[in-house]
Amino acid sequence: MMRLFHIYFFLVAVSIALVSWGYVTTWNLSLGEWTQLVGILLGAWCIFYQIRKDHEAAQALQRSQFDYQIRLDLYERMRPLLSAATGDLVKITHAVKYLVSDLKRGWEAKDEFNVNLFRTVGTEISLRQDQAKARESVGQLSGFLQRYRIAVPEFETFSRSISMQSEKSQDLFDNFLKGARQWLPNPNPNWSPENPYGEVVPPVQKPTDGQLDSVTEAADSFATTNDHLSNWVYDIEIESQNLLLGSVFEGAVDRRSPKDPKYTVLSSDPETLKFFDQMYAEWEKERFGHIMGNKETG
Repeated sequence: MMRLFHIYFFLVAVSIALVSWGYVTTWNLSLGEWTQLVGILLGAWCIFYQIRKDHEAAQALQRSQFDYQIRLDLYERMRPLLSAATGDLVKITHAVKYLVSDLKRGWEAKDEFNVNLFRTVGTEISLRQDQAKARESVGQLSGFLQRYRIAVPEFETFSRSISMQSEKSQDLFDNFLKGARQWLPNPNPNWSPENPYGEVVPPVQKPTDGQLDSVTEAADSFATTNDHLSNWVYDIEIESQNLLLGSVFEGAVDRRSPKDPKYTVLSSDPETLKFFDQMYAEWEKERFGHIMGNKETG
């Protein structure tokens, strides 16, 4: 509708100018008539100019509102993915990190009181399921970031970083489970809710302190890697708010500020993005370099 008015007043202005020019060419205009003519032309131009500015302002406002809605919708769609990844990572990290202490507690209860408290220790099946779920959640978040990197270019680095860390986490989980498998309890096929302490069958063999130390070392490596991953997911939540909603609300959420320098912060800062891109490139070369080398020689 505004565009129609725009065209209409443009035609009116042209018409007035053409008619006026007809009078001008007669050279019979008095000073008052000249003044009136200039006033008419100037008024027509002002009306035309104002309508054009109003139309441009309306278009800008419409674009701004549309842009805001897209940004808000994008963030709202990210929220459940961020929440799921965080929750699933915390669950498997906690289960692995405290497995050895729970295992020791279970053996103490069994040796001293013949009570089965191993239900707090994850079985191989439950640990694998929890790890698979965490990896799937991170993968879904990474995929979302990849799909919308055209809207937020920083999402490319964010996606690669958590994908890389998830792969590292899986490798360390496999190494941990390889050493811990024989000491884990097993699900009780005859378990019923009436017997809460019989949910699992106690391990057959009791590990030595040295064997548990080896499991603890592997568990700590996995937990540390997952801590980094969980922190980066949190960083992505902060950066997403700032990148998508910061301009709308004219503010910014403070980034994470860890006391321990080993815990890096994933952010949209150019130097930080460069650091993480370099980290990913080195990891990719180390992990897939032999495959690329075989393709080149082939």
